[in-house]
Amino acid sequence: MLLSRAGFIREAFCLWRIIELEAVMETITVQAVYEKGVLKPKKKLNLPEHSVVEVRVRTAKQKRLVRKSLFGAFPELAVITDAEIRDVKKQWNKSLDKQSRMLKRTRK
Repeated sequence: MLLSRAGFIREAFCLWRIIELEAVMETITVQAVYEKGVLKPKKKLNLPEHSVVEVRVRTAKQKRLVRKSLFGAFPELAVITDAEIRDVKKQWNKSLDKQSRMLKRTRK
């Protein structure tokens, strides 16, 4: 399709305007509640009235499922007992104390 000079200028201006608008847009994430067919943000948005925005919806339930998806990923860790964890903590602290004493001796 061939455009006239005026048509070309109009198309170019529209494209420039779209690029300009996208350059000044920022992305923010807010929680909203869906009530009676309307999404209502939980906090005030710093937007002019009648602003057109792009909305991507992810329910809180889906978000929690993603966090739980790693549960059980390391089954070998499930067999570690509380006593073993306390023992490792004790060994760790002894090692830190020993390193601390060694550093103090080298500074004297």
